[in-house]
Amino acid sequence: LIDLDPQANLTISLGIPRQKITIYEALRGEGELTPFNYKQNLDVVTSSLDLSGAEMELINEAGREFILRELIGQVADDYDYVLIDCPPSLGLLTLNALTSSRYVLIPLQTEFLAVQGLAKIKQVIDVLINKLAKRGIGLKAFNFDSKIEAATGNSARMKVKIQQGLEKEHTKEIVRIIKDSKLKVQAAIMGDY
Repeated sequence: LIDLDPQANLTISLGIPRQKITIYEALRGEGELTPFNYKQNLDVVTSSLDLSGAEMELINEAGREFILRELIGQVADDYDYVLIDCPPSLGLLTLNALTSSRYVLIPLQTEFLAVQGLAKIKQVIDVLINKLAKRGIGLKAFNFDSKIEAATGNSARMKVKIQQGLEKEHTKEIVRIIKDSKLKVQAAIMGDY
């Protein structure tokens, strides 16, 4: 796991103490990507609040959108999967995550404003897919008509589509989707709350 969010919620939620080298220092070239062994088969590249200044500090760096990709390349052979927890914005950190990824999975609350933001994220990803393809870099995003299914509460059909998409495009491994069945959220989407 890579905590690329300046709020460091992943790092904090796991109770990992402040590390000498976090993703911030690695992005700035002050150290190598240094995963913290959280438990067997789970390493975490931690974050800190210092990361909030990274976008401004890296703005003039050549190839700034590929810094994370290069860092991950140094340790990629040590891992089966690398998951990147991104900030809730479309800035340089998220762009680095997207250029470092082969797949994009966007967890989304089924609330009106979250669903509205999904359209912009998809637009950015589509542009990025085309630009990366010209460089020979593959990135795959799945489109499951999320707005319609989130608004209608048809989570069972969405679950099947996500599983089929991941199995078709990735592996035949069992993918478990955790369903959020809060009636309050569904009522908010339908305008009944």
